[in-house]
Amino acid sequence: MKSSLPEPRFAADHAELPEGAKARRRLKSGWVVLGVAVGLMGSCVVGLYVIGKPAVPAAPVLTWERLEAAERQWQAKGPRSYKLEVEVRGAQPGHVVLQVQNGEVIAMSRDGATPRQRRTWDYWTVPNQFGILRTDLENAGQAAKVFGADSETAVLRAQFDSEYGYPIRYERLALGGMGEMRWQITRFEPTR
Repeated sequence: MKSSLPEPRFAADHAELPEGAKARRRLKSGWVVLGVAVGLMGSCVVGLYVIGKPAVPAAPVLTWERLEAAERQWQAKGPRSYKLEVEVRGAQPGHVVLQVQNGEVIAMSRDGATPRQRRTWDYWTVPNQFGILRTDLENAGQAAKVFGADSETAVLRAQFDSEYGYPIRYERLALGGMGEMRWQITRFEPTR
């Protein structure tokens, strides 16, 4: 049975379009197809990068035993003169470069600028990093009060250098406030 409705007419019906309009329509649809193809290829490249990117395993949970063992190792084998670079994440992110000679900081910069207050220079020395870890371990069960976090407990994770014992990577994880802090020593070089 044949419908009594008229057949729909579309602008794409090339029979009624002038020749120039037909060419423009073909050119325009070609660009659309090319754009979609490029977009799909870009999405595939990004997807392959994300899938193929190796995940960084979590550092081990920080315990008093691990911290004390690392401090003993640093005291026994750690150099008194060294250069280090630290990438800091969290509430106050930045890149710190520090030079220590005979246990004293002789140069320090944060994001390329030297802080005027010398008292801030010692913050990233290895002995002070151990102090930060000790303080955080003492306060991990009261994260809301101490760090202004939304949770009561902070999870602390640390990885220590196998040769000298300094903290290579540290993570303090607590929801909200100043609860989250991470750092990673990206360069450590003993000097004379």
